[in-house]
Amino acid sequence: MIPSQYNKRRHNSPSGSLWAGLGFLGIAGLMIWNWEPDMWWKEGLMVVFVFTALIFLVSKLLGNNKLGWIFSTGIVGLLIFNRLNILDLLSVVLLITLLGLITLVN
Repeated sequence: MIPSQYNKRRHNSPSGSLWAGLGFLGIAGLMIWNWEPDMWWKEGLMVVFVFTALIFLVSKLLGNNKLGWIFSTGIVGLLIFNRLNILDLLSVVLLITLLGLITLVN
């Protein structure tokens, strides 16, 4: 009897997202360590890698993809506000409002 292709099970690694998140965080760390933030695209690339790493890590640690997106957006938003020196009460309230809208959509 030949086993059908449809009966095969897929086995996902339970720690795959953890390793992916640590990999992205390691790449971002190497970029921060080696590059000077003199060009806008370097900082943008670093923010993308940190955001992706946080999504994987927070989703894995909390066990919920929705919370991973929410916490990652909040943390990266605060980091960007701090980098641009616009971290004040109004920007934090706007970020919390954005996170509230994300929770409504998801």
